[in-house]
Amino acid sequence: MKRTLLILCALLAMAYSAGTQAQNVWDGTVAGSFAGGNGTAEDPYLIADGAQLARFASMVNSGQTGINGRLTADILLNDTTGWENWGNTAPANSWTPIGNNSQPFTGTLDGDGHSVSGIYINSTADYQGLVGYLDNGGTLQNLGVKASYIKGGSYVGGVCGENQGTVTNCYNSGSVTGVYRVGGLCGDNYYGTQNNCYNTGSVSGNRYVGGVCGDNYGGTMTNCYYTGSVTGSYYVGGLCGDNYFGTVTNCYYLNTCGAAGVGTSKTADEFASGEVAWLLSTGENGEIWGQNLTFDPKDDY
Repeated sequence: MKRTLLILCALLAMAYSAGTQAQNVWDGTVAGSFAGGNGTAEDPYLIADGAQLARFASMVNSGQTGINGRLTADILLNDTTGWENWGNTAPANSWTPIGNNSQPFTGTLDGDGHSVSGIYINSTADYQGLVGYLDNGGTLQNLGVKASYIKGGSYVGGVCGENQGTVTNCYNSGSVTGVYRVGGLCGDNYYGTQNNCYNTGSVSGNRYVGGVCGDNYGGTMTNCYYTGSVTGSYYVGGLCGDNYFGTVTNCYYLNTCGAAGVGTSKTADEFASGEVAWLLSTGENGEIWGQNLTFDPKDDY
């Protein structure tokens, strides 16, 4: 039977199309208000566009670290045409991460199945990503980062630079570059948790470089996968650059990603057959992972 892989992803995610743009590209301003909510866990701020996401980041970075937000739409921070070349040609808007080492984010940001595209960070500073620093008690969930160029120093990730909280049902398909502790999802998983997450974008750095997590230092990773390419000099892995006293369970990486390490290596055929999607769903309550397969009905079973 002939089968072709169309998409392997958390059900919260949609496949990215380069020609698809959100309704409004961020103009670089900070909104004066949100689309609703009061920032509590029961009534989070409703974030509908880039200006409101920038307001959320500004509030966290000014000391309101425990606020909560939920996306109500896909957010576009830059026109993503030609985003793969942003290392040479910068787009209009640069992103300042949500939370940093002096004001770490301790609230919840719920993507509610939406994504943030067009993140541009070209910096030598540490703690870079959509979220720079997620502290103990903080949560990122149901959120994707797409068509983004994120470059920093140490603790650099597509979704989160430093994770000491919980990252669940999140993904990245953009480019991530750094020096030390660099990961496709999170640069550093320091006693943090990552569940049901994946990365398909490229990751490069020097030390502690991983497709999903640069350094899993006493952290927990469950049901995650990586299918991009990862490069580095020391402590490089398809899932984690290093797994120091950490726990990695039911996680997989493409055997051609450029590095081995913890987790289980799978071939492109094993990803395409639906095997990895089935393995990722093992023990899950409800339908978390899905894979669309198509076959030629004229072929034999």
